[in-house]
Amino acid sequence: MKELSETLSTWAEAKRLSFVIDSHFPAKSGGLRKHGIHVPSVPSPDLSKEVRRIRELFNDLGIVEPESLSSLDLKVAHLNEGANYKLLTQEIRRLYSEAVCPRDGWPRMLPYSSEKQIKEGIPLFSVSGNVEGRATGSRRKCIAGKSDSDKCPGWFIGVLWESGQQMYICSEGWHYDLENDRIDVIGGGEISARFVSPKPLGVPPLPRDVWPDRESLVRRKGWHVSP
Repeated sequence: MKELSETLSTWAEAKRLSFVIDSHFPAKSGGLRKHGIHVPSVPSPDLSKEVRRIRELFNDLGIVEPESLSSLDLKVAHLNEGANYKLLTQEIRRLYSEAVCPRDGWPRMLPYSSEKQIKEGIPLFSVSGNVEGRATGSRRKCIAGKSDSDKCPGWFIGVLWESGQQMYICSEGWHYDLENDRIDVIGGGEISARFVSPKPLGVPPLPRDVWPDRESLVRRKGWHVSP
């Protein structure tokens, strides 16, 4: 069996594709229609390319194709098919978690120095790769969820983006790239990593004309150390 360090990038692509698939299906609109609010129809997406790629990735990982994938009709006839795709994306993220974060939800290839501390200055990149950030060195369990049964298994890390925005983003929406020692947001909002709320999925980046200059940025937490 391959070591995790050899398959990490494959797992990252599979999880990223799960978010791509989810983004094609809007939130349920039945409640809006019930109250007389018009909800425009959305064309059924063609996800055959994504599903074929997921099959290739599972084959590379040596994983038996789950039923949620093998029973999927690639030609989506109607949006109710979104429920079937949701089973697949949930399965992908469950398998990712078992392989990459098997103990307590923390990526096991990403070192930490204490319960509340990781290395300061680790580079981060937004979903598009166009916004860069730095880890401020803090970590804590994600507080999402209303009860013990639905609590998020992920971890918050502190990040200061080059836009000047400081926030905590959950590991459920980002991936640690061991080979390049960097963290990539792979799902949800561009810099927020949030994927469970209505769009725009958390706080978007500020306009570039209000970003701090580099000289002031490198004096702040995360940026004043070499990555």
